[in-house]
Amino acid sequence: MTHQKKLFYGWFIVATGFIILFSLHGVIINTFGVFLKPVSESMGWDRATFSLALGIGAIAMAVGAPFVGRLLDAFGASKTMLVGCLLCGLGMAAVGVATKLMHFYVLFTIVGLGLAAATSVPISLVIANWFDRKRGLAMGLAFTGTSFGGMVMNPVNTFLVQTFGWRTSYVILGVAMTVVTVPLVLLIIRTRPSEMNLLPDGDEPAEAHANKINGHTLGQAFRTSAFWFIAANMALTNFMANAIGVHCIPYLTDIGHSEMIAGIDVGLSMGFMTLGKVGLGLWADRWGARPTFVLSAIMTAMGIGILMLAQPLWVAMLFTFVYGFPQGGPLTLTPMVAADCHGLRNFGSIYGVLTLVSITGAAIGPVVVGAMYDMSDPHTYQGAFVLLVVVTLISAYCIYNARPSTHFKLASDAPE
Repeated sequence: MTHQKKLFYGWFIVATGFIILFSLHGVIINTFGVFLKPVSESMGWDRATFSLALGIGAIAMAVGAPFVGRLLDAFGASKTMLVGCLLCGLGMAAVGVATKLMHFYVLFTIVGLGLAAATSVPISLVIANWFDRKRGLAMGLAFTGTSFGGMVMNPVNTFLVQTFGWRTSYVILGVAMTVVTVPLVLLIIRTRPSEMNLLPDGDEPAEAHANKINGHTLGQAFRTSAFWFIAANMALTNFMANAIGVHCIPYLTDIGHSEMIAGIDVGLSMGFMTLGKVGLGLWADRWGARPTFVLSAIMTAMGIGILMLAQPLWVAMLFTFVYGFPQGGPLTLTPMVAADCHGLRNFGSIYGVLTLVSITGAAIGPVVVGAMYDMSDPHTYQGAFVLLVVVTLISAYCIYNARPSTHFKLASDAPE
């Protein structure tokens, strides 16, 4: 009788990553646009001023990412992510009682540090450790949490703000994300399968691949062109994506759509993004992460062009798919390219520094687009959207040229 294997524990890791990304990244970043108008108008600020709060949070996330990478390599994912979840939840709840601009900036700094410690860097590391052959699918499934969170929570948060006001909504969200994420991190997250006497992909010992812990040191990564191409790609991609994420709802309402329609439209784009992460992850496992990423970037640029013409409702709905589906690419595919170019031995440290560069783009994007809107006469986003199309196409060129340039060294051969 054939022995039936148990469900591989790595899939529980994937499910936990999905829920954490849904609760933190999906809510804090992907629904920020819901709060942009209500908070700005309530506090008497222009849009660029409040957008800067998210930008400051992104900078904090970027500055914290390399340190998080070191903490992950030294202490593991569970302890690091626990601190991050607490910072996010408590920080978001405190935003609801903030009364001065500086309060918002300080609290978003705390939340940004929490996001660095709890989301993309540690989850990418953990999944890269737990999966080899099925890495694209596993990354795709976990990172659907960010877009699924946006899809579900954009209309939900719109309802909360309209019903309770933005202050109470922030408190509700902060408490909820703390209650959901902290127990999961403590109970489920394990950094490596070896901690449970398992192998990646659930392989038996005889099936294990050699050299799984090969990889560059951080210094070796710096000396490769691939590292800088990946860094440039991540910075440009996040510049574009965060700018669209923050300003899409205000833009849609500016051109005549209701707040609820705008929230649903962005939510649907997040839904297609969810499908894209799974689909693009599967394509990457079959055809490679780089060509899949280039295809997604070209489709993204087309989606931004459609957004520029989105005054008719049917065009706004078309945007949700053409832009949304390929947005599944960056979070899913970039860690795969980084692991391919630099290996897994010091993935936390390397990807942490890459994230520092990338989130700088995320921090700048919404502020630049907000400033371009504020300075235009009459106010318009059209010039900013043209810039975002160009940025997206340059990012595709960068990722296409990110390729392994030197062989990996075994951990025992390359101590740090």
